[in-house]
Amino acid sequence: MGSSTNAREFRKAIFDACVTLYAGDTDPYTRVVRGLPAFADAQDNVCVGVVTSNQETITLGTQRSREETLTCEVTFYSFRFGGDEMEEVVEARAWEMLDELAEYVRVTNTSLKPTPEADGVVRQCFLTDVASDAATDPDVLAKGRMHVITATFTAENRVRS
Repeated sequence: MGSSTNAREFRKAIFDACVTLYAGDTDPYTRVVRGLPAFADAQDNVCVGVVTSNQETITLGTQRSREETLTCEVTFYSFRFGGDEMEEVVEARAWEMLDELAEYVRVTNTSLKPTPEADGVVRQCFLTDVASDAATDPDVLAKGRMHVITATFTAENRVRS
């Protein structure tokens, strides 16, 4: 763990959780990426993006502890070739992917442990913000339908340096 922040480890833990959840998806195929999506060969994309850290000093002892609030933005893209009949399909799939990750961090792996015997990366992690866009980009509209959900996951951590 870093001594200034746990932001890098948190982003990696969210990315690894997405790989764990979606790596087996073959129908539809789901691509997990860092940053922007690649639509070339995946119907669904899970994009682990911006991570932020805000810290507050909690002790002035020798450890100089700080409470850290971390956020990580994850964007879920679902795309299907076709017309209006695909709008409900892509919207349902985007929400399904979001629900899977939200349940994973809230119930299954609450401290984002890389392995069952390892220490957690954070104390807790929850879905804290969601924005859903049902409008397919006009450049994509002729090819099919897309639904995009941007979600923020927030975690708490103690930083000691």
